[in-house]
Amino acid sequence: SEKVAPNYLDVIKRPMDLQTMLVQARKQNYKNYAWVREMFELMVLNALTFNRPHSPFWKEAKRFYEACLDNVFKSIGTAAPPGKYEDRIQANFVKAEKAKKLEEDRVQEDKSTEKKDLVAGAKVSTVTLPSLREKPVGVQSCVPSREVKIKTTDAYFTSWMDTCYTCGSSGASDTMLFCVDCGEAFHSFCANAPIHSMEKSSAAGWRCPNCKVCEITGVSPEDEQKMLFCEMCDRGFSLDKLDPPLSFAPPGIWVCGQCVDCKKCGNTLEPNGPKTTYWSRDPHLCYRCGGCDGLVDRKARKCGVCSTLWRDGDTDLAQCEQCNVKVKARCDPKAQEFLNRQNSKDDVLDTKNRSSSKYFCPTCCKKQGGKKKDTGKVTRGHLYDHVTKVVQQGVLLPGEEMSENELHEKLMEQIDWKTRNLWRDEYRRVVLEGVRFLGLAREQFGDARYLMDRFWEECDDLPPWMGQRATRFIHIAKKLKLETFGFSARRIEQCVMISKLAASWLKVACRVMGLKTKRNVKGFDRVLKLLKPPHECGAAELTFDSIRCERNRNIINKDEWLEKFESQLNPIVQTEVMNEAPSDNSSSSKGRSSGDGKEYKLASAVCGWNDIVGSNDNYQWYDPRSCVLCHMCGDDDAGHLEQLPPASDDPTDTVVPKLGRLLPMGDGDWVHASCALWSSETWESPSGGVVNAMEKAKSRGAQLKCFGCGRQGATVGCVKGNCNFNYHFPCAHACGAVFTSSKEIYCKTHKDSTKDLVPNPSIELMKTLVIAPEKSKVDASELTDSDICLRVGALTVHSLGTVEQDADGFHSVDYITPPGYLATRIFWSTAHPKTRTIYVLAIEKSPNSKPIFSITPGDNPASSITASTSEEAYRMLMKLVDKANGSHFSNGDPFSRLPTKRGSRKGTFGLNGPQFFGYGTIQIRKALESTSGIEAVVAPINPKSPQYLFCYSQPTVESIMELQRKRAAVAAEQKLENSSGCARTEGITAVARSGGSGRITRALVRNVDSANAAADALGGRKQDSEKAKADRSRMALKYRQMKAIPIEQRLVAKRSHIHGWGLFTKKEIAKNSMIVEYTGEIIRQGVADRREKQYEISGEGSCYMFRLDMQRIVDATKIGCMARFMNHCCSPNAYAKVITVDTDLGVDKKIMVFALQDIKAGEEITYDYKFPVEDGSLKCSCGAPNCIGRLN
Repeated sequence: SEKVAPNYLDVIKRPMDLQTMLVQARKQNYKNYAWVREMFELMVLNALTFNRPHSPFWKEAKRFYEACLDNVFKSIGTAAPPGKYEDRIQANFVKAEKAKKLEEDRVQEDKSTEKKDLVAGAKVSTVTLPSLREKPVGVQSCVPSREVKIKTTDAYFTSWMDTCYTCGSSGASDTMLFCVDCGEAFHSFCANAPIHSMEKSSAAGWRCPNCKVCEITGVSPEDEQKMLFCEMCDRGFSLDKLDPPLSFAPPGIWVCGQCVDCKKCGNTLEPNGPKTTYWSRDPHLCYRCGGCDGLVDRKARKCGVCSTLWRDGDTDLAQCEQCNVKVKARCDPKAQEFLNRQNSKDDVLDTKNRSSSKYFCPTCCKKQGGKKKDTGKVTRGHLYDHVTKVVQQGVLLPGEEMSENELHEKLMEQIDWKTRNLWRDEYRRVVLEGVRFLGLAREQFGDARYLMDRFWEECDDLPPWMGQRATRFIHIAKKLKLETFGFSARRIEQCVMISKLAASWLKVACRVMGLKTKRNVKGFDRVLKLLKPPHECGAAELTFDSIRCERNRNIINKDEWLEKFESQLNPIVQTEVMNEAPSDNSSSSKGRSSGDGKEYKLASAVCGWNDIVGSNDNYQWYDPRSCVLCHMCGDDDAGHLEQLPPASDDPTDTVVPKLGRLLPMGDGDWVHASCALWSSETWESPSGGVVNAMEKAKSRGAQLKCFGCGRQGATVGCVKGNCNFNYHFPCAHACGAVFTSSKEIYCKTHKDSTKDLVPNPSIELMKTLVIAPEKSKVDASELTDSDICLRVGALTVHSLGTVEQDADGFHSVDYITPPGYLATRIFWSTAHPKTRTIYVLAIEKSPNSKPIFSITPGDNPASSITASTSEEAYRMLMKLVDKANGSHFSNGDPFSRLPTKRGSRKGTFGLNGPQFFGYGTIQIRKALESTSGIEAVVAPINPKSPQYLFCYSQPTVESIMELQRKRAAVAAEQKLENSSGCARTEGITAVARSGGSGRITRALVRNVDSANAAADALGGRKQDSEKAKADRSRMALKYRQMKAIPIEQRLVAKRSHIHGWGLFTKKEIAKNSMIVEYTGEIIRQGVADRREKQYEISGEGSCYMFRLDMQRIVDATKIGCMARFMNHCCSPNAYAKVITVDTDLGVDKKIMVFALQDIKAGEEITYDYKFPVEDGSLKCSCGAPNCIGRLN
């Protein structure tokens, strides 16, 4: 075909193939087998003539010929004699064998042909690539990470911003948590961390899921199922290290002891405070008060007096001699006396007093017949003495059987009900009012139940619990026959509960009957107090009643209490109960929030370098990232609902809403959260968190202009039919558009069409938001990998470096460490505790060709760390970090709320040198394995050097052999004489030695018609003038972009394995991109003919002419650029084309070289010369798989 062999018809004058033979056979044009054999021999001869001897196609033609002779013409075609092409075929075989023998002899005699033989593959060693690894080396992250592609300019600034490891966004930094080990930042909602229930100490010592350890031991158990995580502080604890230990992870809620805020004992049962080993299943109930239900045998661990639980480490327990029940010393004076005797060294027991060394609990003492002392009734006169003694001594009066906690609890309960009893008449009045309204309901509806039916159908504004209570009151009134016998409850508890139901009935009845509750209900104030919703658990709640002071009530007079008793009792309560110095405020409590009294420093998110450079305006930091829709720069974190600014009637007073955090898209683009969510094209996945069709919105926004500001990117459109108003999100808000809960927008004209409005459409969504990956519509030629940086969490890779081709020390079996690798990472500072800063991570090449790993802190550049390995550099850094932050760890204190210091960093993601630098992570490893020149890591120069094992993609065998050929070519060129580096100073001898005398000695002149034909075959002919004009404009734009970059930064001329000098690229080039312009002296045809003869007579090694059009030819032999060094290849990666561009002198033609395929950095640029067939072929040594052995 023309694609495989472009000059086939120039060489073969009478083509023949199997398809043509099959067509002729079906037409019955072959009279006998002799005709068939003759056409068969012609086909084989053509293949042997066109292809180079002993090439793959030539060998296949020979095999096919011999196979057909053995299997076809010796069986069914035996009558067919050899045709007229038989002798020429056999002569071709003999000629090929002679050429092979001559070539082998020449290789042995002429060492100057070493490079050419290597190019042909004669001396290249066979390469065998191992299979890909099943998984990369090292522990990988258990948390999904977001790989963000950032433009080079943006990466320079945004590398100084903390970014969430999960979603890749830097906004909502006030919700970020920072891991104390790996230093990665996470949004609390992305990490599912309970930030609202975390204390300041827990937030300051938070660990990410990758770095979780047991806060008791500092190490992570081998079995991850053996570790529990607190529901309130997100810390981890090993099951077997808890007190008491657990054998399995319990279902439901589990809270560590330091997060429990016990409502029963006020956290007073642990004198020294909670330890890290303590735990509970109820955040409002400590372990001792029963927070271990279902996991611990309470009967075996219950105190015999107060019923609270004891621990294995408690030393204040006395065991009963009779029932073996353990009693706490503070619960029984006898138990305290018993423990004192046991601990006294001077107490020597004799036989007579042996019975006194035994302890019996109060229950056993009662069974033994112990008499209870009668202390008399506690009257009003000595109430003060009674309470003072209980508070001061912390014990019961003689003969009391209840524990102190039980006494306090019962006392408070009785005080509560006694106080409510003072208001019995009001509670009873509410019930009687409810009975009266039952009669009114019967008169109006026939039955109160019909009124309730109306309530459930119409009154949606009242809560359901109110209707349920009203229904219960109707049933209770009917059961107790309140309308007949009235209401006279003897117990205050019953009176209060029925009045609570009656209050709801009164509220419901008034609403249905259209009456005002305050005007028509007697005792409205009491009804209002009783209308209190139930607790979350379903229990009824009551407001506290104040003490009712009256002369005829048997209570202490209010004035007498305030003057005589309260002033004396308050200091005692503060001293004995609160363990505080007496003060005017006696309402303080010893709860969970008191902690250990230390100040915990929370780290702040890094946001630029302005705090380092100060007020120097020349170096101020800013966020250059802009939204692809609204074009506004930087994160614009949205506030809460109550932060919405009030509306103003002034039309000039516009309110710009918050846009939300910037979300990363592909190819270095960003979009604000609000702009993405409110665009007409986008939609959020049902599972939430993934915004789809963002590329469609971006493409549509590029074509629409905002009706508010007139700029492109308007994707927020009015949903009303035939309405053409489109806005940016902030412009829509400023222009009076309204937003609905169904993600629809109505402009100011049509805003009355809906009522389901959202008061603040820009409120920040505290959940993970990512843009769904889509195929980008960005032209690949406009955006290359060199313009994009990679970011994963705190790591930003600015340059992957260049894979070393001339040394073996820059890779190992597991990692690739190319020199020039440059990255930055935000981590804990070595100079300031609990402070984050940026570190510059670099890999450089030492004078002795060894890698140097350096870490430079941004807040102290003078203290740079350098080492020969990344592990050593990381260890040196961590020593400084640990020294700076040592006081912010618990350091073995079991009662401290600070995080425990990690026991070992081995086996943890991110806590090693390769992953800290970045080249050990999955994302950067993938990028390194696909970079140009990667063949060098599997083809070491020294055979003893290690060979890298690929994990995701590996180079082809042919590319590795190509590298070996290049290395052999360089080695051979070093042996050439006069190797000065200049093509014009080496002379004809060096040129002949480097490639032989068969090198091109004629002009590279192509006919303009063939050039246009090649261009048409690749790009298609222009059909109309409009398309031609658009193509010319596009070509002119690409031409200016190419000329803007100096040729020295894009290309380089150096020794080629094909022949002499070649043209190589320094950067990656996308398919169909412009590579270089073929420039030189423009001459006419006649001048070109004369110059070509002069060049041949003068012994010029080569001449470089290229036809521009029918009249003009570009001669680059004496005057030109490095484009003239492009070599021929039978499998080219570039093509030449004449284009028309607008210049300062008008419209002019240019000879441009385009990329035929994606070209990696370091590859040689080649194209097909397409010389016409002439006498004497020009030998080709390109070494391509389809090489035909000649240029014409």
